[in-house]
Amino acid sequence: MGYATATLNQIKDLLKKTSDPFLREYLNVFVEQYDDAIEDIPIAIQNVGSHNFASRIKADEVVAEAQTCEKIFTDLPNRKCKLPLTVENDMVKKLVMIAAGIVASLG
Repeated sequence: MGYATATLNQIKDLLKKTSDPFLREYLNVFVEQYDDAIEDIPIAIQNVGSHNFASRIKADEVVAEAQTCEKIFTDLPNRKCKLPLTVENDMVKKLVMIAAGIVASLG
């Protein structure tokens, strides 16, 4: 959860620094996506051991939220480029996928 929170804080910093209205609009979407992800992570952790299926679903939701950020940014009109936080966004996805794999191995 710490890495997702750090990424959210970086998105908020970018939001404060940009005056581009399109970028501001999409960064606000990223904030919403990461807020949702940060809410889902503790639920996933809480369900490990007793409700592994529910835990995997929450982990999948976190990955989907991170992927949405990347896709939205690359789909911006006239901006076929990467999200300024691609490395951080990818790390969040990878960490959650590793955790989901561990939970899946528990049954």
